[in-house]
Amino acid sequence: MIVADRTRNVVAVRWCTAAVIDEVEVETHAVGLNFKDILTAIGIIKSSTLRFGYEASGVVRRVGKNVTNLSVGDRIMLMSTATFSTFLVVPSILCVKIPDHLTFVDAASLPVAYATAIHALRDVGHVDKGQSVLIHSGSGGIGMAAIQVARLLGAEIFVTVGSMEKVQYLTEQLAVPRHRIFSSRDGSFVDGIMIETQGRGVDVALNSLSGKLLHDTWRCVAEFGTMVEIGKRDLLEAGKLDMGIFLPNRGYCAVDMDHIREKRPLVINRLLNSIQQFTSHGHIKPATPLHVFEANRTEEAFRFMQPGHHIGKIVVAMHSASGYSPPDITKGQREVEFDEDASYLLVGGLGGLGRMIAIWMVERGARHLLFLSPSATLNNHAGFVRELVSMGCQVHMCQGNVAEPTDVKCAIMSTPKPLKGVVQMAMVLCDRAFPQMTLNEWIAVTEPKVQGTWNLHRQLLSAGADLDFFVLFSSLSGIVGQPGQANYAAANAFLDAFVSYRRSIGLPASALDIGAVTDAGYLSENYAAMQKVKATGMFGLCEQSVLDAFALAVTSTSDEEQKPAGGGGIRGDKIMIGLRSIMPLSNPGNRCPWKKDRRMAVYHNTAGSKSEQPGTNNTLGIFLASAKSDPSSLSGAEASKTLATEIGRKLFTLLLKPLDRLDLQLPLSELGMDSLVAVEMRIWWRQSFRFDISVLEMLSMGSLEVLGRHAANKVAQSLRGGSE
Repeated sequence: MIVADRTRNVVAVRWCTAAVIDEVEVETHAVGLNFKDILTAIGIIKSSTLRFGYEASGVVRRVGKNVTNLSVGDRIMLMSTATFSTFLVVPSILCVKIPDHLTFVDAASLPVAYATAIHALRDVGHVDKGQSVLIHSGSGGIGMAAIQVARLLGAEIFVTVGSMEKVQYLTEQLAVPRHRIFSSRDGSFVDGIMIETQGRGVDVALNSLSGKLLHDTWRCVAEFGTMVEIGKRDLLEAGKLDMGIFLPNRGYCAVDMDHIREKRPLVINRLLNSIQQFTSHGHIKPATPLHVFEANRTEEAFRFMQPGHHIGKIVVAMHSASGYSPPDITKGQREVEFDEDASYLLVGGLGGLGRMIAIWMVERGARHLLFLSPSATLNNHAGFVRELVSMGCQVHMCQGNVAEPTDVKCAIMSTPKPLKGVVQMAMVLCDRAFPQMTLNEWIAVTEPKVQGTWNLHRQLLSAGADLDFFVLFSSLSGIVGQPGQANYAAANAFLDAFVSYRRSIGLPASALDIGAVTDAGYLSENYAAMQKVKATGMFGLCEQSVLDAFALAVTSTSDEEQKPAGGGGIRGDKIMIGLRSIMPLSNPGNRCPWKKDRRMAVYHNTAGSKSEQPGTNNTLGIFLASAKSDPSSLSGAEASKTLATEIGRKLFTLLLKPLDRLDLQLPLSELGMDSLVAVEMRIWWRQSFRFDISVLEMLSMGSLEVLGRHAANKVAQSLRGGSE
C-alpha cells in the first residue's frame, strides 16, 4: 500500500506493507470443494464475482498486531470466501489450529461439512439422545459429517442416497443399517421412514433436496419436529411449503453458513473450535474416501463433482507430495455486461452473423437495440424482431444507408436511450479480378465501410455521444488479401487504419478482422461461396469463436497495451481470428493465398497440431451450416442420429465419460444426466441450436435418440420459418 509522510510542505510517498490488524495471511495448502461451487459455476446461484471456495487449510505467514490466538508458522484450517487462491488474508476469528495428526488435505475437508452438520443438528435442530434424524445425500461430505455428528449426539439415523453403490458404502464403511437407507431419487423414502418410525416421523430432517422431494421430506417430520434446510435452490426460487403441517408444533429453519460467517463470525469460531476438539478426541473423522486433485486439475475436480455420483469429499491440493503444485494461470476474459438503460446501434446486423451478435448482446443485458439497414423494414425480419422482444429488448428499425450522412444522423438522433455502443457490420461483396472490376463495383463495396464508417464517426462527434465501444467488423482480406477482392480488401484495410486514428484522438474503437465463418452469416447462407472457401483449405470459424472475439473487442476499447510475460506487446485495437489452414501448407491441395508469404512461415511448423485437424471440434457447426441451404435434409433418420450423437458427445464431455460407451437409446438417467447436468446442457443447447429447451423438457425426452429427433425437427422448423 502507499502512505504519505509530510515534512513541512513536502509530501513523500512510499510503499509499505498493508496492515492486517485482526487478520492473518495464510499460504494455502489445500481447498475443499463444495456443491455450492458447482451451483455458482453453472449459474443456479447468482454471483457477481464468480469466486470459488469456502474452506481451506494452510500455514500462517503473517499476523495482525491484534491477533493473539495464532502465530506465524501455525498450521490452520479456516472458513472464508474465495479460498481457491494461493494466499489468503482472513480474519483470525475464522481460523483454528489443525490437530497434529491431521494432514492439510484432511483439514481442508472438515470446516464446511462439519460446521454445517454441528450447527444444523446441535444448535438449530437441538438433537437429543434417542431422537431420530433423517439425513439426505448421506454419502456426500456434509451427509457423512452429519452421520458422525448425529451419532455423537446419540440420535437414531435414517439416510437417503442416490445409488446402490452408495447404499453398500454406508452399510460397510459407516455401519448404517440397510433397512434405514432409502432412495433420494424419488419420494419412496416417505413410506420407508413412516414404517421404520411406526408412523411417527423423524424429530429432525436435514434437507438438501429440492422441488417435490422437499415437500416429501416435510411430510416425514414428526410432531414437535424440525426440518433444517441446508439447500438453497427452493429458497432462491421462492418455493412454498404446506402451512398446515406447521400446526402440530413443527418447525422449519434455514441454515446458510455464508450468512452466518458474514454476520455472526463468533458462531463460526465456536463451530471451528468444536471441530478441532471433536477431531482431537477422535469423535469425528474426515469423510472417506477423499478425492484429491492437484491444483492444475481443478477443472477436472469440478467436472467430477457435478454429476453427484461420487462418494466422500473432494479436495484440491495446492501442495502435493512432490512439492508445490501451482495452478495453470490464464488471463480470464472480462465478463461483458451491457447497460439496460443505454441504446446500442448495429449498422447492418440483420444477416446471420448480426443476428447472432444481437441475441448475444440481449442475453447480456442490452435492452434497446437500433438497426440501421436498407432492409430494416422488410417483413422477413419480423421473426427475428419478435425473438428479441420476447427476450425483453426494445427493437427500433431504421431504414437507411450508412453511406448517407443524413440517414446516419437520423438513426443516432432516434435512439430512445443514451447511445453507448456502435457495431459497424455493413458489408457488400462484388468479387471480380481487379483488371475487370468496374468503378461502380469498387464503390459499391468500399462505400459502406469507408464512407459509412466516416459518417458514423462524424455524426457521433456532432451528437456528443459518449461511447463505451465502437466495434468495426473487418476481414482477413484486409490483412492477407483474397483473389478477386481488391475492393473488399481495401475497404477493410481502411477500417484497420481508422481504428488507429480514432484511438489516437482518445476515442474508443476496435476492429475485428475475422476469417471465414462457416455456421453463421454470409457463407452459411451461400453454398457456392462455402464450397469455394473449403476448396482453398482455409480454416472455418464457428459462432463461438466470433462471439469470444467480439467480447474482447467490446472490452478492449482503450489504447492500453498488454505486456505478456515473454515480452512484446498485444494491442486490443485490432483483433484477428481465423488465419489458419485445415491442411498443412506444404500440401499441394492447399490453395490459401498467403501460404508462400514469409511472414506466415510459422504455420509450416504446425502440421502436427491437433488444432489443425478438420472436424475436431466443429462437426455440429458444419452440419448445421450445411443444413441451412437445404432444411429438408434434417427430416431424415440420419440427421437425427447425427444430432443425437453430437448431443451425446457434449453430455459425455461434461460427465467425463469415454465416448465409446455412448448409447443413443439408453435412458438419459442411465447415461448420468440429472437436473444439474441438464442446466449446463441447456446453455450449450441454446448456443448450438439457437432455440431454447427447458430442463424438464430435456429430461422428459427419455433418450439421446429422442433428443436428436427433437433438435432436428425444431431446427428445420426454424430454418423454414426464416426463409419464408
